[in-house]
Amino acid sequence: MRWSALLLNCVLSVIFMLMFFGCSMEQEPTYNRMGISKHIERYVTTENERTIEKSLTAIVEVGEGSVPYILDAWKDYESVEARCRLASAIDYIGPPAAPLVPFLLEELNEVDERRISCAAMALGGIGPASAPATEILGNLLRSTDYSTQANLLYALGGIGPAASSQIPLMLEAADREQTSSIAISALGNMGEAAVEAVLPWLEDGDDAHRLRACQILSRMQGEDLVLVLTPLSIALRDDNPKVRIEAVKALGAARTSAIPVYPSIVYALRDTDDEVREEIVQALISIGPIGGKELINALTDKYWRSREGAARVIGTFSSLAETAKSTLILRLDDSKVEVRLAVIRALSTLGPEVVDEMIQQLKSGSVYRRFGGARVLGEIGPPAAAAIPELQKLLNDKDVLIRSEAKNAIRSIVGDR
Repeated sequence: MRWSALLLNCVLSVIFMLMFFGCSMEQEPTYNRMGISKHIERYVTTENERTIEKSLTAIVEVGEGSVPYILDAWKDYESVEARCRLASAIDYIGPPAAPLVPFLLEELNEVDERRISCAAMALGGIGPASAPATEILGNLLRSTDYSTQANLLYALGGIGPAASSQIPLMLEAADREQTSSIAISALGNMGEAAVEAVLPWLEDGDDAHRLRACQILSRMQGEDLVLVLTPLSIALRDDNPKVRIEAVKALGAARTSAIPVYPSIVYALRDTDDEVREEIVQALISIGPIGGKELINALTDKYWRSREGAARVIGTFSSLAETAKSTLILRLDDSKVEVRLAVIRALSTLGPEVVDEMIQQLKSGSVYRRFGGARVLGEIGPPAAAAIPELQKLLNDKDVLIRSEAKNAIRSIVGDR
């Protein structure tokens, strides 16, 4: 009896251990009921483009769970084609693939430039965890062809500020036509160290250097740009519209950090280049509703482009529109149609709050004011029901445009009733 009990205890212990270890082992992830290792095998070995695409989707969707199986495949498949496909998958997975960095570092020591290029691409996708590769990536920038340099720069940009020691080499790459674009993007990720490095370019007499400096800075964010706010505001007056566009993009990217030069940005609304002015409007919107005084003053600027741009920015923020309401109403009979339409849009954002003032505009002797009042009331819709009697009077207005606008406003207000 005692032996039977002992045997039973042993059997139960074995069963318990099997159950414990079985439960503790992670099961292989699946996608569409197929193990991820099978997807990786297909991805590496097939020549069918559709299968490659579907397998890559599976690997990326599983994400971090794919990483141990990618490592197995990395060890099993040593061909350039296989390694490059795996590197592409790693790039897509991104930071969760950080455990693969040591193996990608080994690949950078290969002679084959395609291997180097693919490994660099994967390191760039992983991001800051690839920092141990910084020095070798920089060294390779000196000795590889331009196509490989593109991925080396991508890797350094992915690592970010931790790779700032390579900024001088990255600036050299930005100055070369073949690698300029990717180097500019990479430098835009390098933070304050890159800002200090490009400052001499921003103040350079060389047109290309000023443009590239602004392009780099426009890819940065917030407080990193404080050091160059004044040079960027000066660049808003550059003779080259491309420089002005990139400078204002950078100031917009600075957001509230750009407040010290906000008046200069508002002043730049006078720019005669449509693309530049559009970027200025977007930059002012990005900075936020903080420049009420400057924008309200711009509504009465002698340059119509400034008035139109200011009205557009004000119309984006209800708080600014409320503060500027009286000035906006005055601009309803502006001499430029572009300004009048921007003012109408801004007043429309005030909703019921502005209905009484717009009813008064319907009684004006100014065609522009009657038109603007009717358009605003139509934009407000049903909450402007109090305006119906005056709008009905305009159905007999001598101006055909006013009659049409009044009809449209009434239809908008009463709806299907």
